[in-house]
This record gives sequence, C-alpha cells and structure tokens, in this order.
Amino acid sequence: MAEKILPNLYGIEIPLPNNPLQATNSYVIKDSSRSLIIDTAMNREECKRAMLSGLDEIGVDLDKTDFFITHMHADHCGLVASLTPKKPTLYCSRLASIDIDGLSKPEYWEKLKFLGRICGFPEEELRLAVNKHPGYRFRPRGQMNFKIIKDKDMISAGG
Repeated sequence: MAEKILPNLYGIEIPLPNNPLQATNSYVIKDSSRSLIIDTAMNREECKRAMLSGLDEIGVDLDKTDFFITHMHADHCGLVASLTPKKPTLYCSRLASIDIDGLSKPEYWEKLKFLGRICGFPEEELRLAVNKHPGYRFRPRGQMNFKIIKDKDMISAGG
C-alpha cells in the first residue's frame, strides 16, 4: 500500500518475508513526465507484487520511471532490473554502480569465496554461505543503465 507523504511524494513499505529486517521503505517521486523510485527491495516475487501494487495504486508508469539506489544491498537494489523489461536508468554513486553490477556477476561471488579460502574456510561452508546469502539470492538480475552521481549533483524530479 502506498502512503502519500507530500504532494508527488509517496512511500511504499515492501515486506521482506523471513528476513529480520521485515521491510524496506521505497519512495516514489511522481511526475506526469517522469517518476523516480528510490530503492526497490529484494528481487523476490513477494516484493515485486507489493511494489507493483503500490505503483499501480498511485498511477506510476514504469516506462516513464527512473531509479535512484542509495546503496548496493539487495534489500535496496534487488528489484531494479526486474520491474521493467527495458534497461532501467539507475542513478547512484560510482562505487554503488560497481557493487550493484558486481552482485549479478559470478566473478564477484567467486572472489568472496577465494577470500574465504585464504582465511581457512572449508569449501563446502563457503558454497553454502554464498548460496544462502540474501545478497546472492535476491540480487538484481538484468542489465541496467547507470547514471553516476557525485556530491552536490542535482536530479530534478516531481515537478
């Protein structure tokens, strides 16, 4: 369910089933020309249904929507590439773009396992740890069009 916070600003609480965090807060700046979604939640069907329901409730057209992701954790960026069949425009920092892009690549997770091996972790424990990790299970899947923002950059949204 979407909650109107201010004119053109809405909050959507996205439940995170079986997760100690319980929910992610996503924010939407709605505009007739282009809307902006801030953080998306994990890439899982329950989250996607809640997000799409909230967006439908406030009349957001995903074909006219960009995304702003605050950081690379899956509970903030996981859904970004799954909400639209098009390659979404994603505003984030340079470091976040590297991390978000990395989450979807096998090399990222292999590097983590390599570091675990160096620290003496058994192979089977590393495999299980990665396979159970929410960052791996609920990561973004698909291509994204990153727009890098820096300190003091301004993004216009919501009229």
